[in-house]
Amino acid sequence: MNRPDFIKQLHDLEAVSANWQGVTVSCRIQVEYNEKTESYIFSISSTLKNDGERKLTSITFLIDFIGGEETVFTDTENWLGVDRSLDQWQSVAYESGFQSKLAKKPEKITVRVKELKDVAELPLYHLPLPGEYLYQAINDEHINQIKEKMPVKVIIQRGSIAGIRSENVEDAEQIRKIVEAFCSTKIFKREYAMVTDNDNALCFEFADGYKYIIRFNMTNLELYVFGRYYLYSLTNRLF
Repeated sequence: MNRPDFIKQLHDLEAVSANWQGVTVSCRIQVEYNEKTESYIFSISSTLKNDGERKLTSITFLIDFIGGEETVFTDTENWLGVDRSLDQWQSVAYESGFQSKLAKKPEKITVRVKELKDVAELPLYHLPLPGEYLYQAINDEHINQIKEKMPVKVIIQRGSIAGIRSENVEDAEQIRKIVEAFCSTKIFKREYAMVTDNDNALCFEFADGYKYIIRFNMTNLELYVFGRYYLYSLTNRLF
């Protein structure tokens, strides 16, 4: 892709952090300057290495952008393992980026590790796998056991730009049919395109008062895990 004339390529910036509790972070940043908006565009490629004994699930590190003798901006980055930990002697690539106006042109960077969390502090979260049954892919015991312990009520929500329509189902036979269809659904694959103004949901209510809501972006399963959205297409449509 051709770069517009007003986007100027600047020199890359590189740095490696000191070893902090067994972890080092190396960063290479591609820097561009947008003359129209007078802002800098940073494309960050990082490698996180764990030489410590802890099984890490979160690494927070800081990138200081330095112009002259002063720090003109500090960027906070957070890698999350989500469904897999970073174990001893392992490394992982992490891509990020942002655009910002700065008081001075950044001439160099420094990198420093700020915080680590391991599996005891931030447990792993199972993300759905292709071929898994939907009810088994959800991180919830009530949903995992929904065949054996049926809900006593199901609320079906269909949302669009026109608003949200809800249907309450309390008839045992109707609930059985909904659960049967739900339990026959499988994860197909990860998706990345989210649709606006089309949110659906199934809310299961159980005899012990427990409630669990499963959300769908149009027909795709929608999960919100550690501040990030994940979408998965399904083998048959529930909506």
